[in-house]
Amino acid sequence: MADAIVLTRENTRQVVVVGLNILDPSGNMQFQTSATLAGTLLDLEGNAVVGCQNVPLVYVPDSDGDYAAAITLPDAVSCGVYLFEISGTNGPNNKIRIKVPAVVVDRDS
Repeated sequence: MADAIVLTRENTRQVVVVGLNILDPSGNMQFQTSATLAGTLLDLEGNAVVGCQNVPLVYVPDSDGDYAAAITLPDAVSCGVYLFEISGTNGPNNKIRIKVPAVVVDRDS
C-alpha cells in the first residue's frame, strides 16, 4: 500500500504532518504554527481503536508548519489496514480533517 502510515504493535512510531498551511485572505499560503490537532486510528468501519484516540499532534518548533505525535499501539490492536484521521482547528473558522491509510504490523514484520 503506497503512502500509508506503518504502525507497529507494542512499539512507538512518530507520525508527522509536514508543512500544514492555509490560504490567507490575500491568496498567500501561510504555514500554520498554532493549530490544535489530534489523531485517531479508525478501523475500516469508522470505529475508533481503543487506546489510539485523540493523540495530540504538537507543533515542531522552528518548522514550517510541521506537527508530530508519538503513537504507541497496545498489543491488543490487530494487524491490518486502518485509517489514521487527523482533525483539529486553527482559529474559529478553519477546521482541519485529514484521513491517511495506515497499516498495523507486528514488531518483527
